[in-house]
Amino acid sequence: MSRYNKLPFERGRSAFQNQATSDWDITSLAHLEGQKVYLPNVDPTDKKVRRNGTDLVAVIVRNDSGGLLVPGTALWWKTGYHGTRVTATAATTNAPVCGFVDDHAPTAGIQDDDLFYMIVEGPATLVSDKDSGQAHGSSNLIEGELLVNSGVAGKVEGHDVSANADGADADQVWNTVARVITTATVASGKIFANVKIPL
Repeated sequence: MSRYNKLPFERGRSAFQNQATSDWDITSLAHLEGQKVYLPNVDPTDKKVRRNGTDLVAVIVRNDSGGLLVPGTALWWKTGYHGTRVTATAATTNAPVCGFVDDHAPTAGIQDDDLFYMIVEGPATLVSDKDSGQAHGSSNLIEGELLVNSGVAGKVEGHDVSANADGADADQVWNTVARVITTATVASGKIFANVKIPL
């Protein structure tokens, strides 16, 4: 077993969830920032049920975005805090993504300055661009196809299947973040995908 396998707080919550913000600040539990952990691939509606034997790789990071970060949001490193603090990705198609807010986190989101699990590898439900996001075909994000950061901050969209192969699509290739597990319509705004963040 990895020395990082003991979870310092339960999956599906943040380190200071439901605690008064006056009891902690952005320096609290700083020694946990950047720690790698392994999370079981369980059903969010019943944590006793494993989807399969796969584990997810996650990193403990701090929300330094200035606001709430909802489950499945695409993230990038906060300038000057690579490996420890994050914010939502810029509204730029193909922007580099460092990971995603744990899809088991509270629906209301992770409060600013709190610590949480950021998914960097494994199956998770991501927030997709339902308004103008790129589809793979027939307004769908199709099983097996690739995902990249969208033109809407914190969301993903389909890899542009029309991109040519002469090197002009290098940004998409380099910044591909996941592969679709279950086909879904772009309009759903959610996509179950196998995350794999390039280093």
